[in-house]
Amino acid sequence: MKYIQIFGFICIFHLVGSAQIETISTKDTTTYSEQEVKGEERLINAISLRLTGKSKDAIPILKGLIKENKSESVYYYELARALFVEKDYDNAQLNAKKATILDKENLFYPIFEAQIYEAQKNPLMAAEIYEQIIANHPRVEEYYIKLSRLYSDAGMPDKSIETIDRMMSLFGESEENLFRKFQIQLNAEKTEDALSTLRHLVNIAPDNLFYKERLAGAYQYMGRKNDALNLYKEILAIDPNNARANVAMTELNSPQSPEGLKLTSIIGLVSSNNVSIDQKVNEIIPFLDKYIQLGDTSLITPLNKISEILVSTHPNEAKAWALSGDIRLHLGNYPQALQAYNHSIELNKTVYSIYDQKLLLLNYLKKYDEMKIFANQTLDIFPNKLNVYINLAYAQIKTDEISNALSTLQNAELMASDSQPQAAIIAVLFTIAHSIAKNKEESEKYLLKAESLSTNNTDLKSQVAGLLTEFGIKLSFARKIMDQVVIYRPNDPFVNATVATIEFKDKNYTSALKWVEEAIKDNGLRYPSIAELAGDVFFMSKNAVKALEYWNLAKEMGVQDSTLDKKIATKSYLQ
Repeated sequence: MKYIQIFGFICIFHLVGSAQIETISTKDTTTYSEQEVKGEERLINAISLRLTGKSKDAIPILKGLIKENKSESVYYYELARALFVEKDYDNAQLNAKKATILDKENLFYPIFEAQIYEAQKNPLMAAEIYEQIIANHPRVEEYYIKLSRLYSDAGMPDKSIETIDRMMSLFGESEENLFRKFQIQLNAEKTEDALSTLRHLVNIAPDNLFYKERLAGAYQYMGRKNDALNLYKEILAIDPNNARANVAMTELNSPQSPEGLKLTSIIGLVSSNNVSIDQKVNEIIPFLDKYIQLGDTSLITPLNKISEILVSTHPNEAKAWALSGDIRLHLGNYPQALQAYNHSIELNKTVYSIYDQKLLLLNYLKKYDEMKIFANQTLDIFPNKLNVYINLAYAQIKTDEISNALSTLQNAELMASDSQPQAAIIAVLFTIAHSIAKNKEESEKYLLKAESLSTNNTDLKSQVAGLLTEFGIKLSFARKIMDQVVIYRPNDPFVNATVATIEFKDKNYTSALKWVEEAIKDNGLRYPSIAELAGDVFFMSKNAVKALEYWNLAKEMGVQDSTLDKKIATKSYLQ
């Protein structure tokens, strides 16, 4: 069947192989019956329905066309595609096979048939089809690559490797295909074979440092220290700032070296103007993550230095300022972190995560009025970000704008589903706002909701209890929650600080001191709220000297709060 010229565009683009395309020509003078024209119109309509997400509506049209003409392959193919979209894989498979039988020259048909087998988690059957395709079309490299992947997916690494070798015997060796072979061997735990392939890659591409890095890393992992050292030396001779080589050399020469020393070894890379900001970010973030997770103090000095170097070498890169802000935030340098985030936003106003970090920081610094202004500005740019509404409502509660907070929370509630973790936070903020507004019934209703939404999530439980504690609401309920949380997170400074706050507000100062000492021990002094709490607890425990020390620490971190200022000035606790 020739496709009618007036419908040629859609048919060519979506349906046919190169052999069929040649049959459609502006010079074609063939005439068509009215029935053929209407058949083409129905086919085009069915295709359009599928392409616009209405595959269900396309299926009866295509079945009708097949009933009228059982010899037209494209009808079966298009029906198979529509059924595939509807996840009716068995029937899609039957129709794709019929299309292939009717037109053995059109490669779209068997390729699609193989795709259906893949969707059915049957890569071996898909591989059989590609074996047939290759038998008929042995000079197409991409078919071998696909076949190799299918054998890998089927758990047949030997066949996958054999396919790669077959391909390279026809088309010659290439770095890309040798690396594919290496990855298959590595995944199949054929370690020696993988090393052999990788060594061959290094020999044929001596200037490609990526292969040398992988081989050196493999030697290092296997405990072959001298082999690894020699390769890393070669890498550094070519690229003195190579981050992986510098870190690895430090590890190999000083196995017990602290993480800070390893980070120091890549300062040359961070300082280089010839290394992209993206590469620098990728190398720095793992160290920052280690500091966040472990609180490794050896990382503090090099992280501080790196945050300065980043913005001096990339003053016009938003990513550099953002990462510098993240470093300073986690090191407790809050005013500097705020400046860095502001610079990042000035350079690129489209990255939402920076806005989120700045809101968090303004909260840490107790800049609630600024937090409200910035949250509203953020909503002008990102009107559908749920966290912004939550931050805005929180700041409104902190500044006694309860009616505004309730309105903001209503908007947030409409956006959030109960499956989202933010729903629990919205519920507890409703609890607090209604409690302040003396709406007891509403407060109790939302408290129950907050409890039910956080039942199976210790992080959410902790946040719910923390918010209740902060506002001095339902303290006995909050303590009950924290008794559950502390079992699973005994070393979390915020967990310990929350329990300390509950005890403090209940005037159990001895117990509060015990808990706050735990919070401080667990890297809690990175956070100004915990530092200020420590000051409060020490004062009520008759240790005014320690109290003043911790209040001053909170102030040094950048907290701008009149109550904190009065504590420092009067050297006494004030609510």
